[in-house]
Amino acid sequence: MNLTNYKLTGLFEAFEACKREAAVEGLEIEGSELVGMLPLEALTDVGMKLVTRLGGQNNSPVSELVDTAADYLGLNSCKPFIPSKQILEFRAAELGLALNSITI
Repeated sequence: MNLTNYKLTGLFEAFEACKREAAVEGLEIEGSELVGMLPLEALTDVGMKLVTRLGGQNNSPVSELVDTAADYLGLNSCKPFIPSKQILEFRAAELGLALNSITI
């Protein structure tokens, strides 16, 4: 599944829909794979939903939200998920780029 607007269809909602469809066929989702990069907010949104679902506080550190989301989505199941390389903001910072100066 290709997601082009995480604000329209969030990663959490897409993953849950895939799990439901798999269950109809008697299957379970083992994980997922990120091809390319994604905005930090796309993952922290997943982390926040999971923390809230478990009755936690919404003040978790960003790194914890990313790790929680990556674990839930199974982003390490196909190949290693490397936040510094696959989260847009982290990669831009690593390269010394300001996101507001990048034209897509």
